[in-house]
Amino acid sequence: MARFPGATWRPINTLYLPNKALVVHNRMSVHISAGNGSPWGFFDQPQRASSQFFVYKTGAIEQFMDSEMQAEADLEGSDATHSVENEGLGDGPLTPEQVQSNARLFAWLREMHGIANQIATDSKVGESSHGLSWHRLGIDGNFPAAPSPLAGRTQRGGGMHYSTSRGKVCPGDAVVLQIPEIFTLSQSRSVDNPVTPPPVVVTPPPAGPVVIAPGVPAPPFPLPQSSYFGPKSGPTRSVSGFFSHREDLRRWQQRMADRGWAIDTDGLYGDQTGDVAKAFQREKHLFVDRLIGPETWGAAWTEPVTRA
Repeated sequence: MARFPGATWRPINTLYLPNKALVVHNRMSVHISAGNGSPWGFFDQPQRASSQFFVYKTGAIEQFMDSEMQAEADLEGSDATHSVENEGLGDGPLTPEQVQSNARLFAWLREMHGIANQIATDSKVGESSHGLSWHRLGIDGNFPAAPSPLAGRTQRGGGMHYSTSRGKVCPGDAVVLQIPEIFTLSQSRSVDNPVTPPPVVVTPPPAGPVVIAPGVPAPPFPLPQSSYFGPKSGPTRSVSGFFSHREDLRRWQQRMADRGWAIDTDGLYGDQTGDVAKAFQREKHLFVDRLIGPETWGAAWTEPVTRA
């Protein structure tokens, strides 16, 4: 089993993964997560395009699957790619700590899996797409013309599609311009000469039952009028926790967990949170829509506890 030294091992359920070994190890692809916090809760669900690694702004690294196995984040290139998500919204550069951690990962992947020690220049099948790559190389859109480093798949003469989302900005311009810095740093980074970031602490749920007081006043609903906690794919008023209000959603999830519901307290709206909201709404005779609006939010504090 191949795990990056110092990374927090946080595996995605294999039910949600391709469960195929990489055919060959051709490249490391740099991504931006378009959010704050770990994407683990988003990936650990059906039909999600997962990555192997995630780098926090602090430089801490999570690994979601063995590096011998395929992820899904680079579409036609996924069978030969190590995909690395980086925390951030895509509107600025990676932190210095993220740059160092990406360099460490690239150095380790070279040593462990034999990835070419070069910067990729396109997404075409062959050596030109091998080495240190980034997601935009396989994305079509109105990007600057080559030889600008900000050019995309179309401007570089075609190649594999790493995504079919035209114009997708992943990673952002500032991150693309940091690729040479990551590569240069990787030449002096190895498993034997690491820069160790602070560890990520994944707190397990408390053991045994948690005693709470039902019927207490609910905290104010934290979203604007007409907004609710709901799917990431929903309209603007659907707040998923991936881009904002993650701690607020986590607060509701924790309250439901304290009431006895089996729910992850990751601050992200996914199928599990929707299922719990739906079941809770039915139990308390609320309007059933799987969404967490003011009524469902408040009921988590004010309604009697009827689950063991």
